[in-house]
Amino acid sequence: MPVNPGAVGTGFTERVARDLKARLDKLATDVPIISGLRIDKAVWCRQELKAEVAYRDVTREGILR
Repeated sequence: MPVNPGAVGTGFTERVARDLKARLDKLATDVPIISGLRIDKAVWCRQELKAEVAYRDVTREGILR
């Protein structure tokens, strides 16, 4: 089960961000993938895309930095 790792940046160009949003809009759903997680104005998507994520550190609380 996925967990919420905290906020991370994207590093995307504006063009890449627009393309990704168009792809994600097609995958939108009302069902959050993390049971019980409630975030105002969140848009949830079906898990059909993959991403490689890099981070520099993890805090004692388990939050990505």
